[in-house]
Amino acid sequence: MKEKKRQVALLKKRTIEIIGCIDSLLADRVCADIRYLSAVSIEPITLYIQSDGGDMRPALDVWSALRASQAPVIGVVQRFVASFAVLVLQACSERRMYPYAHLRVHSMTVSDFPVTDSDELVLAKLQVARREWEEILGLYATRMKRDIEEIRPLFVGNGGGRTYTVDRALREGLIDVIEKLQLGPVPP
Repeated sequence: MKEKKRQVALLKKRTIEIIGCIDSLLADRVCADIRYLSAVSIEPITLYIQSDGGDMRPALDVWSALRASQAPVIGVVQRFVASFAVLVLQACSERRMYPYAHLRVHSMTVSDFPVTDSDELVLAKLQVARREWEEILGLYATRMKRDIEEIRPLFVGNGGGRTYTVDRALREGLIDVIEKLQLGPVPP
């Protein structure tokens, strides 16, 4: 019950949160909240994101809802985002990060190859995964206003990916603004 009250209070302030793994349940809630707030008003929506990523399909559902929103959506990275959560951030009208935040991107990995699959089936799945990866790179490239080949190196590094500080994310075009911290009063 407390969580429901919290959600209602956030929606009244036109605020949505993505915290944790992006799965179907979270994506359904976020998409519904975006559609609701967009239908009520075209005033900006703030989307706070703190996520290690999640599943591709639910993340793409959120991406689509963000792109379809009539209201501008300001995405704010609180502390850390990775993987498909970074793609979600790219769909926002404005992409912001707190000064101490980080984001991690990597190329797509495929783990859906049971050892009982035939070589042909494994190759077919790999071809599908490569096509999907190229489509995802295309989404990034379009948002970043850069060529796919120019951004491809951003996703490759030690351990299969790269972690970016806020300054580097801004330089590379992964965010638009370094969010200024609004500190409250100092407790006595």
